[in-house]
Amino acid sequence: MLTSTTSVTSIPHSRPTLGEGDLRAMAEVLESGFIAQGEKVAAFEHEMARMHGVRGGVTSRESWSKRRLAQGLVGAPSVELAGDLPGVKVGKGPA
Repeated sequence: MLTSTTSVTSIPHSRPTLGEGDLRAMAEVLESGFIAQGEKVAAFEHEMARMHGVRGGVTSRESWSKRRLAQGLVGAPSVELAGDLPGVKVGKGPA
């Protein structure tokens, strides 16, 4: 527990290095009203698919949904995802 007499030493770690172009791009996304989906995400998915020579792509922000998507795509049988969400079954969705 930190008290008023406890000193904390800051450890430098992964300091962001953002340029003007990065800041403009972030502002553009924020101003669009779409943080998780929208034109920029669709453009990224399209470009990644093009780079990899496939018809389409999907982005995901969390490992649980990525794993669930991958299992469904390969037709994996329903399994319990230990450590993620107890009791949630994951399997192949409707074709």
